[in-house]
Amino acid sequence: MRTQGFIAGLAVALLIAPMGLLGQRAGAKLTAEQILDRASQTEAPSAVRARIKTRHLKGQISVPAQGIRGDFELYWKSPNRLLVVQAIQGVGEVRQGFDGKSGWEKSPLTGLRRLQGAELEQLKYTSDNTATARWRQFVRSPKLQGMQKVGSFQTYVIRATTTYGTTITFYIDTKQFLTRRVDMEVVMQGGKLPTVQLFEDYRKVDGVYYPFRTRQQAAGVETLVTVQQVRHNVLLRDTLFQMPKE
Repeated sequence: MRTQGFIAGLAVALLIAPMGLLGQRAGAKLTAEQILDRASQTEAPSAVRARIKTRHLKGQISVPAQGIRGDFELYWKSPNRLLVVQAIQGVGEVRQGFDGKSGWEKSPLTGLRRLQGAELEQLKYTSDNTATARWRQFVRSPKLQGMQKVGSFQTYVIRATTTYGTTITFYIDTKQFLTRRVDMEVVMQGGKLPTVQLFEDYRKVDGVYYPFRTRQQAAGVETLVTVQQVRHNVLLRDTLFQMPKE
């Protein structure tokens, strides 16, 4: 599992902008870096992130065109432990985890395998709940490409590369500075898969914005991910994230 007009938008965004940007001239053009920083602070402010030590998300996954449904749970523990469990109809249970050092995956199709290289780096990046929270750690050379509508939202379009060698494009709402879409290459066994992720139904939980509905389009198939519950600071033991023995 995984899981953007300008003057009017700036006036709204200044209310929630980090203090370092409040002195910026109202009519000044924003750079790609400034837009990503503001989105990061809007979606998950640094002070709020510091208070959240664990996360537990649960919800449903479906592929409507194929009649496939399933459930998922996501567990995260500061600073970077992650476990995603998916129980997919007709496939079985798929687990993907990172214990702070090692990444792994276990599924009925591939068995148990250790993740390495780009797959491991991708898992580290996508372990956070927002697309922009740690962008400076994983994204290089962002360039503002212009603006584009995503649904009813006017967005800034920012293209960049990741530290693990893939391309990524952010579409960030010009008014609220929430990420509305991300185009990225997903690293998989055997190659890279271009995907489009559309983030919808944002809700604020304990000061963090979560998209409660994500539509992912890849290889002509749309997958719908719906979050049903978000809990913070629940007890999660380190053993939960460790790679199984078999």
